[in-house]
Amino acid sequence: MTFSAPPVAQVFAVVFLVAAQVAVAQPSGKICSGSCYAVSAPGATSDCENWSQGSTYQYPTDYNVLPKVAWYTCPQSGFRILLSNGIGDHEFTLNNPHTPCANLWYARLPLNATLSNTLTEPGDLGPVAFAVNGAPMYGPQDANNENAADPPASGRIQDGKYWWGHAGFDNDWHYHNPWVGNAVQPNSTQLVGYALDGFPLYGILADTSVLDACNGRMVNGQYQYHLRDKNQVNGSGPYCNGTSPAVLWNYVVGCFHGDLTKTLVTSQTDSQAQLPSDCVEDKATGLAMEALRGLFQRMH
Repeated sequence: MTFSAPPVAQVFAVVFLVAAQVAVAQPSGKICSGSCYAVSAPGATSDCENWSQGSTYQYPTDYNVLPKVAWYTCPQSGFRILLSNGIGDHEFTLNNPHTPCANLWYARLPLNATLSNTLTEPGDLGPVAFAVNGAPMYGPQDANNENAADPPASGRIQDGKYWWGHAGFDNDWHYHNPWVGNAVQPNSTQLVGYALDGFPLYGILADTSVLDACNGRMVNGQYQYHLRDKNQVNGSGPYCNGTSPAVLWNYVVGCFHGDLTKTLVTSQTDSQAQLPSDCVEDKATGLAMEALRGLFQRMH
C-alpha cells in the first residue's frame, strides 16, 4: 500500500515548523512486571500559551494556542489515526510554572482492536490513551513515582489531580485525573477516548465489579474500557500488584488487554507519521478539516 504525507500534519507543520523541537531527558517511573508499553511526548514546540502561575483561563478567549485535532478512520489499512497539537478545549488553571505548549502528536491505533492472550503493563510515564479532544491521558505516576491523580498531602507534585490536567516539565498538556478534561464526571456511556491498543474508553461505572483488571468489560460482544473514579481506586495503596502487568492505580487503564503491535505514537515530524490514502476524517470524533482551516486563518 502506498502512503502519502498526512494533509493535516502539513497544515500543522505550517504553524509549527518555525518552532524547533525541544529534547527533554525523560525520567523513569516504577515498573511492576519487568516491562511496559511506554511512549514519550514528541517534544514541545515554542508555540505556547501565555499564561501565569496561579491564574485561571477560559476557553477559547484566553488561549494563545487553540487546539488542533483531527481523527481519521482508515478501513482498508485498519488504523484509527489522531493528529493533534495536544492542547485542550476547556477551562484551565495553571498551578505550576510550566505553561502548556503545542506538541505535535501522531497516534496510529488499531481500528479493529483485538484482544491479546498476554496482558501488557501500561507505561510508567507518558500516554496510555488519548481523549477525544486530542489531549493525551497519562498513567497515574508522576516524575517522583508518586500518585499524580490522587497525590498524598506530602507529594511534591499536586496539580495533576485536577480535571483540567496540567503541563509537565517539558510543557506537555496531559490528564491524570479520571475526569480527563470534563468538568463533571463522565458517565458510563460517554466515549472519552481510545486506549493505545485501540479499544474505546468510556466514562465511570457505578459498579466496577464488572470490570477486569485492565478496566475492561464486554458490551454487546465488544470489549471496552471504563475510567475509575478516585474513590474506586486505592490511591494510597501500592502501585504494583506484585509482578502483575495490571497496576493498581488503574484510573484510566490497569493494563492493556489488546494487541499493540500496530500501534505507533510519535511526532508528526517523524517519517513514520503517514496517513494512508484510504483514511477518512471522523467528524463525529474529531474536528472538521474546515474548522481547522478556519482556526488557522483566524490565528495567522
